[in-house]
Amino acid sequence: MKRFRLLALLAVMTLVLSACATQQATPTAAPTPTPEPEATPMGQVAQPPTPVSTSTPVPTPTMSVVTGEFVLAFAPNRIAVIDPKEARVVKDIPTNQTEAEYVEARFDSKERLLFVVDRANAQIVVVDTEKLEAVKTIDVGQRPVHIYNPFKKDEIWVHADGEGTWYVIDGKTLEVTAKIAKPFANPGHGKLLYHKDLGTKAYVTDVNNTTITVIDLEQKSVIKTFELCEGKPGTHYAVYSTVTKRAYFECFGIGKTAIVDPTTDTVLGYLEGSGSTKILEKEKLLLIMQKRNNQLTIVDLAQQETVKGTIPIEGGPDQIYVVKQDGKLLGFVTTTLTPEVVIVDLDAMKVVKRVAAGDIERPEGARVLHRTGDLGHDFFYTPASADGVVAIIDIKRQTLHAAVPVAKGVRTVVAKHDH
Repeated sequence: MKRFRLLALLAVMTLVLSACATQQATPTAAPTPTPEPEATPMGQVAQPPTPVSTSTPVPTPTMSVVTGEFVLAFAPNRIAVIDPKEARVVKDIPTNQTEAEYVEARFDSKERLLFVVDRANAQIVVVDTEKLEAVKTIDVGQRPVHIYNPFKKDEIWVHADGEGTWYVIDGKTLEVTAKIAKPFANPGHGKLLYHKDLGTKAYVTDVNNTTITVIDLEQKSVIKTFELCEGKPGTHYAVYSTVTKRAYFECFGIGKTAIVDPTTDTVLGYLEGSGSTKILEKEKLLLIMQKRNNQLTIVDLAQQETVKGTIPIEGGPDQIYVVKQDGKLLGFVTTTLTPEVVIVDLDAMKVVKRVAAGDIERPEGARVLHRTGDLGHDFFYTPASADGVVAIIDIKRQTLHAAVPVAKGVRTVVAKHDH
């Protein structure tokens, strides 16, 4: 309860300070700002009185609404631009979307155009992050989730879970140019693994199957398939290491991580534990976030893939975002069962601090819960969908800088480092 009260208090203080600053320094020629929603008890935020979405084009701003780093926050009926230092929304980006479900986003090679997945409407919304306007919506297959820009060549790959099909979008013409379907029955949700060491070869996982699909990124075609996970579905997270020259695939059905030789696509063995994975190339480490077991497993890739240690993390740990700070390797871990971000020291292999960050929605019957985030220069950002705020955590101080009201259901944030 103390964390909730702190979060609510910070949200209200943020609104009050923002209002005062606006009254004292509003330019005479500035457009009327979008009214901010008022904070409600427990840090939740009332919905705006009218939807943000509109078909009216947004005029190109004559001057930047924020200098330096800013954050885009995506809620069902709102795309908000947040100035993290001032801790307030400085602009809204209208779209034609209503009741959108923005789940993931990816920049083009110049980090100007942002391709945002709207799962509910089976579309990709393209946002120009310099003009701060939505420039196009692109239709794709049903239930799109994961999106990639392999090798930053401005080919945007989107996986439509409802079809088990990849939609390839030209990053310049903003048109769908190819579709690649998984060659088996009952395809499901999946991710894409690519790496420069693999050339044009890439791997596609599938939560409904034990099958890995091998595709050619250049030819836009399926090369072959192979099986792993000891016959028990399914596969999801996948990473590649330049240290071992091996690929690692999550096998959540057996609670293990498969080790695969990409030269022959054969399974070499399994590591205990499964979950979201991350490679730290410089440190030669493989991180396995075991949500079900409430722990982070750290594997030393330079020492024959031996387990270096584990860090217990209560609260359904989901994703880890790693940063070097004052000589320490720190991980900011989002949790799905507690309203916190957990900061871990990967060198000392221990939890350093738990920071109040607002709570997420937990729909009844949901099989999987996720909470995302993004790292900026000075802050870590994470959305709290139930409370309708974006938590901004000071990386150096390891404290909550602010909880910025956006709208209930906010679940995706993207930091834009330069503007």
